[in-house]
Amino acid sequence: MSTFRWSLSSPRLSLRKLLYNHNPPPQPHHLCLHGGGVACSPIMSASTNSDQNNNTHFIPASASTSMAESYQVVPGGGPCSSSTTSSDETDQFAEQTFQRYAVSQSSSDIARRNGKGIAIVWFRNDLRVLDNEALYRAWVSSEAVLPLYCVDPRLFNAATHYFGFPKTGALRAQFLIECLADLKKKLMKMGLNLLIQHGKPEEIIPTLVKAFGAHTVYAHKETCSEEVNVERLVSSCLRKVETSTNIAKLQLVWGSTMYHIDDLPFNTSCLPDVYTQFRKSVESKSKVRGCIKIPSSLSPPPSIGDWGHVPSLDQLGHLGEKVNKGMRFVGGESAALSRVNEYFWKKDLLRIYKETRNGMLGPDYSTKFSPWLASGSLSPRFIYEEVKRYEKERLSNDSTYWVLFELIWRDYFRFLSIKYGNSIFHLGGPRKLQLSWSQDQLLFDSWRDGRTGYPLIDANMKELSTTGFMSNRGRQIVCSFLVRDMGIDWRMGAEWFETCLLDYDPCSNYGNWTYGAGVGNDPREDRYFSIPKQAQTYDSEGIYVAYWLPELKALPKEKRNFPGRSYIKPVVPLKYGNNNKNIHKDPALAERRSRSQGNKMKGFRR
Repeated sequence: MSTFRWSLSSPRLSLRKLLYNHNPPPQPHHLCLHGGGVACSPIMSASTNSDQNNNTHFIPASASTSMAESYQVVPGGGPCSSSTTSSDETDQFAEQTFQRYAVSQSSSDIARRNGKGIAIVWFRNDLRVLDNEALYRAWVSSEAVLPLYCVDPRLFNAATHYFGFPKTGALRAQFLIECLADLKKKLMKMGLNLLIQHGKPEEIIPTLVKAFGAHTVYAHKETCSEEVNVERLVSSCLRKVETSTNIAKLQLVWGSTMYHIDDLPFNTSCLPDVYTQFRKSVESKSKVRGCIKIPSSLSPPPSIGDWGHVPSLDQLGHLGEKVNKGMRFVGGESAALSRVNEYFWKKDLLRIYKETRNGMLGPDYSTKFSPWLASGSLSPRFIYEEVKRYEKERLSNDSTYWVLFELIWRDYFRFLSIKYGNSIFHLGGPRKLQLSWSQDQLLFDSWRDGRTGYPLIDANMKELSTTGFMSNRGRQIVCSFLVRDMGIDWRMGAEWFETCLLDYDPCSNYGNWTYGAGVGNDPREDRYFSIPKQAQTYDSEGIYVAYWLPELKALPKEKRNFPGRSYIKPVVPLKYGNNNKNIHKDPALAERRSRSQGNKMKGFRR
């Protein structure tokens, strides 16, 4: 996947905002690779190029899935605690996968360990062992490795930049807690441990370097201004620390994208502004590197009396929030590898991914890899290798390719963040458009809380707040409604997604929102999603909306998405395609619509 680099000169140094998935045809976010897809799909343009072709054979919710009034565990797919994949099975799948990539220290497949002293591995958004180059380099260059995770208050006890929402919501915090617990368990199996300390990395790391005489701190490179600023602070503070091994250095490693940044056929400053051009170029001129082999044993660890504990939710400033409906994702590398095994091999769903990826209900319409990709619990290169293995052992078709297609979208957003820097967080976006937007709090609250009067919007927003997840299709629809029908400042939606999404990653989240708002780098990406059309196409029997809005269950299936007076009154009329003929006769709605919509951009109707 890709990473992004931001202009540190920009005034924005707050935590990035999460990008949701809302691209129509190609859906990077949807592999659920992003919250719904592989990565986080952007809203695709209305261009006629082949990448925009959306002639898929969508399997509606009624045919593809039926969910009881309980939550389903992912991985697992079963209701509540009786998931079909137990924790023991999850660990077993993870161990089997690890054995394929682990090698003995005497193997010729791995570099000889001839380093001296202690090296620190600073874990950030790379909470995995498999294909972790920072961990591998630390092992090769030292006699002992000190793995570290800093519980940074700027991530867990802070607010979003413009509108002050919690930077990390309770559901994502719980997911990250599980990721840390699994990482600690894995490292202990390999003869190490995970030192967990609360505080700012630029204060913690120099102290540890001095105490242990560490010669190098290895970490994966980030690209957004807040993360890059922390890297600079750590590097600056390290220069002030004197050890017996001279000055310790911060060694940053690239490892979050499928295509390595050094293998791109162009500099990121010359990155194409059209995804198709980028995709065709990397597919023809670049090669995906193989996963990093890791020794089966990483011992010995440094002598530490107290390694610290995985934080609890209340220590991160949250009350316990239990998922009681929809999907409950399990955090950690073990769960991630188990999900890949489950989706590709056990259920054999990869072969039909392209036909089902636009679903909205249930765990199996898409890969659902995105939460683990965002936390770094799952390597995009590992997914690539599994797809290639599947193509060799079972079959190769449009669906197997489409998973890689969306991973390339994920890469693209990360590289775009390097090219355009903090402009992806600004109101005018990369193109610096001067548009008028509303910040009507009442309208925004109705969208956020799922009280707009449009069942398809309300159901998706309730799923987001309940589970921390929303389908790629849903993300596109609610984005379009917020910015096109309500005329609300797109950054409010992006920051709310940042709070809620399990798979939040600033590059994909903000990349998708700028596309959806029509302020992205590609001027063709400007489309309007008609709610009636989307409902008829993707939830024709109202199964999805009835699941999240039980009051609609009693209605005939064809009425659930168009309930009229049987549901709450719409807060604004639709820009196009109103099914309620009386809505325009309401003067209060008309006035609110005219006051809220300062943005008069035309959008391609979908």
